[in-house]
Amino acid sequence: MRLTDDLYAFVWEGYENNCNSFFLGGSVGALIDPGHLRFADSLLDRMSVDGISLGDIRLVIVTHSHPDHMEAVPRFTEQGVPVAMHPAALEYLDQIGAAMYQWMGSDLPGIDGVIPIEEGPVGALDGLVSVYHTPGHEPGSLCVHWPERKALATGDLVFSGSVGRTDFPGGDHARLMAEVDRMSRLEVEHLLPGHGPVLQSEAAIARNYADMRAVFG
Repeated sequence: MRLTDDLYAFVWEGYENNCNSFFLGGSVGALIDPGHLRFADSLLDRMSVDGISLGDIRLVIVTHSHPDHMEAVPRFTEQGVPVAMHPAALEYLDQIGAAMYQWMGSDLPGIDGVIPIEEGPVGALDGLVSVYHTPGHEPGSLCVHWPERKALATGDLVFSGSVGRTDFPGGDHARLMAEVDRMSRLEVEHLLPGHGPVLQSEAAIARNYADMRAVFG
């Protein structure tokens, strides 16, 4: 679904667990969070309805290493599409993070060739997009900011009406809320969460941040 010029949201509405995916089009060409492997073809079909093909994807950015956000990574790397995530997320997968795939009945995806990406402008996308390291939900969590469209993909940091859970291994509620506060200072008109509805308009997003601080501290 097209939200505005070159910005697309593929909000998950199924009964099974999966994440939202987003495509930053135009000269960017970034897919954020490919989700579960079993839903990858469905995602690509939905993208094709909006005229987006696999060849339009310059880079896949994974906001964190949990299965519902990145199990489909091999579907893209096997087609030669580069995938990037924070080094702390890759390290997490080498430690306790791998166990989450067993707990959730998934297989750990192959991550050979996944590009480590640090906080700052993304060189592979000509610096048009920046990522922020926002741990709390998972140690390698990222937010993705597209200043030109005033869009922020938050992964599982903050949602409409809630924030990310921190009871998984590596979670840290105080750090998560500090990152929620930091992201709230960005100029954003499209807040793109990893689950649930998209928030649009600066006023609605500001209210959501204020409510989350009041409820979750």
